[in-house]
This record gives sequence, structure tokens and C-alpha cells, in this order.
Amino acid sequence: MPELKIILASNLTGKGHEQRVRAFKESLRQEAEVITVGSGLPEGKLLPPDQQPDHEYTGISWKYGKSGVDPAHAALQLLKLPNLRKERFEFAELLRELQPDGIWSDFEFVACGGLQKYRENTKSKERPIFAQRVDHHSAFLSPFVPRPPWNITNVPTDWFLRNFCKADFYEGFHFKRYRTGRNDLRINTPIIQRGIRELVSRHEVKKGEHILGYLPGYEINVLTDLLKPHSSRPWIIYHQGLKENYQPLSHVIFKPAGYRDEYLADLGRCYAAVVTTGFQLPAELLYLKKFFIGVPQRAQPEQSYNAQALKELGVPILRRLNQRTMKIVDSLLADSSDQLAGICEGDMEKVYPDQTRGIVQDYIRRCRELRA
Repeated sequence: MPELKIILASNLTGKGHEQRVRAFKESLRQEAEVITVGSGLPEGKLLPPDQQPDHEYTGISWKYGKSGVDPAHAALQLLKLPNLRKERFEFAELLRELQPDGIWSDFEFVACGGLQKYRENTKSKERPIFAQRVDHHSAFLSPFVPRPPWNITNVPTDWFLRNFCKADFYEGFHFKRYRTGRNDLRINTPIIQRGIRELVSRHEVKKGEHILGYLPGYEINVLTDLLKPHSSRPWIIYHQGLKENYQPLSHVIFKPAGYRDEYLADLGRCYAAVVTTGFQLPAELLYLKKFFIGVPQRAQPEQSYNAQALKELGVPILRRLNQRTMKIVDSLLADSSDQLAGICEGDMEKVYPDQTRGIVQDYIRRCRELRA
């Protein structure tokens, strides 16, 4: 079989994108030459040397405010659209230079848009390129995925997800397998990192004393004030704004965000968790059969979609954290910490099986079929 050349394009904005790319990269490299592309790195965030992409673009990014994504910064991203268009043309030229067989994109805007520019101006002799998105956002292309009825951003969000990052095939991920209603979309159960699976296999998942927190949209001083009167249990909060541990209260410690052994140990031994309704961490908590409370972040519509799906599974959802809702948190942790989401019944290794190899092989097959 001919050797393939693949462009692995990654959205650099968040943990979920990073973990999915890491999970698939090794299998992709066994099948093809892999060239990495990334965009959207948030201001102030540094990538480790082993995660630096071969080609990096500005793309579209975001930053947090006091209690969620900064809406002013999000609005300013509109000013980046001309630069995004320019970068897509630059990427189209890179495609002509590299002549890859396929693009694997984790909701990465420059590569998907650049391929459309390449196709608009392609010559018949140029190699066809197969594009596939492999990300949680692809699941939202299905009309059967839950949407919050109270969210006025549903219409523009659905339009954005359908039109802004197009591909030939979509491998979506969600908390369960929803129907898709289309032939170019498959919805898979979550990709669970090897380290998380090993916690279970080594019997290191226990119900400890601390509450695990991951609430990056809330500033440290805001969370400290909120938790000051709530000292019945210790809290360990992972926060992106730190480089070393910080303990402002006897029962609250903040730790730098990052996927490492200390984080895995705290995750496996937590009593319960209070986290944003991104995708990766809630999926890991479901896999570990941990009780948790979801708090969707402001100005991230996909988190409201996730919140609705989690709510339908039985996960309690709070719109925001303040002194009033913290009393609800205390009550839920005291009274409901043994009430797990409905999907957590049975062996989670069977509910959320490892699908990485099969997804990669299907992608390689599609690339070869286009090339033949």
C-alpha cells in the first residue's frame, strides 16, 4: 500500500482538544507520515516542546473573565476574521506544497477553511485531499443531540457548527450514542485517556474526602470568597491561572491545571466534583462513576448543549455559582452524592470502550479510497 501523508490539525484552546489529539496521534503515526498544525492558542498559554505544532496559526481564541469567558474578548474575535481568511489562503498554499492525502481536524478552523479555498482553486492534476473532523463538536451536527430550550443562542450556534468548519466526514463524540440523521456523521462514546482507564484497572478509584473543582472561568479570589463559609469538606481546585499550589483557606487548595499523575490521583480519590460542562472532564467523571455538579460557562454555547445532555442523564446542573447556589451545592453534595447518572450503570469499560484504533483505521481506509 502507498505511504500516506496526513495533516493533523488541532484546536489549541482547551484540554479536551489536547487530550483527543494525544490519544490518536500515536495510532496515526503508525499508519502515515503526520504533519501537525495548530491554531487558537490562548494568550499566555505555553505549549510543552513535545506538543509544538509543525505549523502554527493565530486562528480564533478566547480568554476568561471573572465568571466565564470574557464576552468583550469574544466579541473582539470578530476583528480577527480578516486575518483568519488570510491564514486560510496561506494554508491552501501549504496544501499545494505538501500534497497530503488527508486532513484530520479536531475542530480546527484554519485547516478546514483552507481546504475549502484549496478546492475552490484546485487544478485537476492536484491530488484530492480527504478531510475528516474528529471532535466533540461534530456531534452537534445531529438534530437528535439535546439542545437547551431556554438558550437563545441555539440558532446562531447551530449555523456556526454547520458552516464554519466543514469536512467530508465527521466522527463526533458525546456522552452516549445519539442518532445522527445523516450519512457523513457518526457519534461515538467519549475517548477516555489511558491514565483514567488505568485508575480503574488498578482499583485506585475510591470515595475520599475532598471535592474536586475545575472552574477555569472563575477567578481565584471569586472562588475563595464563595468557598470561605463552606468548610464541611476540603476542596482541591485545578485552575489555569497558577504555576504552583496556592492555599488561601485551610480547607481550599488551588493547583495548576494540567494532565499529570497528581491530577489523576485527586480525580480518582475525590468524594465528588463541581466542574464546567465542557466535554472531556464530565465524560471522565461518568466513566469513573463519580457524582458531580455541572456549571456551564458563560459565552460558550456548546457548554449549554452539554449541560442539557447531562441533565437528561441525571446530572444536576447550576447556571452559575454564587452565595445562593453554593447552598444548593452543599445540599446536593450532602444528600445526593450516591445518585449517579443513569448511564453509569454496569461496566463502564463496556459502556465507554476504547475506539481509537478503529476510528483511525476507518479514516485511513477513506483516505486510500479517495486516492485510489
